[in-house]
Amino acid sequence: MFGINLSGWLLTTFLLVTFCLSFQAVEAQVELKQQAKFGVPNFEYEIINVRSNEIDLSRLNIFIQIAYDDLQFVKADTGYQAEYEVTVSINDKDGEQAEGKIWSELILVNEYEQTNERAKYSFTTASFHVPPEKYEVIIHLMDKDSKITSVKKREIEVRDFSRKKLNVSDITLVSNLTIDSLGIKSIRPLISSNIHESLEKLFAYFEIYSQEDVAEFEVSYEVKFYNGKKIAQDKFKISKKDERTMYAVTLDAKNMSSGKYTLFLKVKDGSHSMSVDKTFFLRWRGLPHSVFDLDAAIEQMKYIASGSELGKMRKAKGKEKGELFQKFWTKRDPTPGTEENEHMEEYFRRVHYANEAFSGFREGWRSDMGMVYIILGHPNDIERHPFESGSKPYQVWYYYEINRQFVFVDETGFGEYRLLSQYWDDLFREYGRGY
Repeated sequence: MFGINLSGWLLTTFLLVTFCLSFQAVEAQVELKQQAKFGVPNFEYEIINVRSNEIDLSRLNIFIQIAYDDLQFVKADTGYQAEYEVTVSINDKDGEQAEGKIWSELILVNEYEQTNERAKYSFTTASFHVPPEKYEVIIHLMDKDSKITSVKKREIEVRDFSRKKLNVSDITLVSNLTIDSLGIKSIRPLISSNIHESLEKLFAYFEIYSQEDVAEFEVSYEVKFYNGKKIAQDKFKISKKDERTMYAVTLDAKNMSSGKYTLFLKVKDGSHSMSVDKTFFLRWRGLPHSVFDLDAAIEQMKYIASGSELGKMRKAKGKEKGELFQKFWTKRDPTPGTEENEHMEEYFRRVHYANEAFSGFREGWRSDMGMVYIILGHPNDIERHPFESGSKPYQVWYYYEINRQFVFVDETGFGEYRLLSQYWDDLFREYGRGY
């Protein structure tokens, strides 16, 4: 049953045609969009810890955003609408729910084209007051029409802002500030994993909590690129405002290229000091939301990029690395002139799904199942044999359009399914890069 084989030239032809044409034909784009709903909506979130006004508690501000294109819109009386439900659970170290909330958001647009926009987002937020300790925050987001749910989890240690004489909140990156005669009045938070480099200014908002009788604070900061290169630094003094002082540092985002950065902030009040930091990712418009680390994304391109292309990107430094990455995908953009590169979006969507579905002893995109999934997409059918008598657990993936099947066997019994050697040779002898 495992003896199917194709000649090298035929395999190479159908792989290239399958992968390239799927991004160039309108019909195929619709099909890919339907496949993309498997494992989405792909929302983004931020958790910020600040002092609570309630005694012995600390406050968690949770910001959530999701692109319109990641939601299922349906026809409404006056246009199109999408609705999603958010469930947040904050569980203590024993797994018991300490806080939680469920709420829904409704989006209305006039034109169908607006439903596919990746540059427009629905933004929602909630705050929770909890005792300082370690928690697991679990966020479910369900598209109410498709009933598809995405789940994201993060362990977080909620800080106690009452014990020390000097404390500083988490840093919140914001795009807009409203300031009046009394100081900062309101902010518009940004999700730090998705900040567009088109911003001319980026603000880093923080709060200082001090019980000391001082008139001012000494603040210093520096911004470093992922490779350790210092991008910016400054040192200045600000006046104290009661027990809570709000302030925002202005960062010159227009001179920062796409990539990962860390902001290191230090506050002194004379006899005490406190340091906090914030890692964020600056990206150009059109870069898939699942790409957070440019170096990792370059490695994940080994199934589509040549060895020489990968080598140049790996060796490049700073801004040049991002330019080479962008140039690679621009050449493969099926719809030049638009913000979205469907080819790149679909490729990294598959990488993201592979990491979610197939991770184990290694990252999912590096697994055999991940490799096949990234190259060919979701199979039409999966035949599972977890307890077959006289054989090890195995799965058969069927791709009817190309008349192919792939067999994976769990040789160790620990859930790491490996592609049988004859299929591996067929798939990667001609097509694979970097193997």
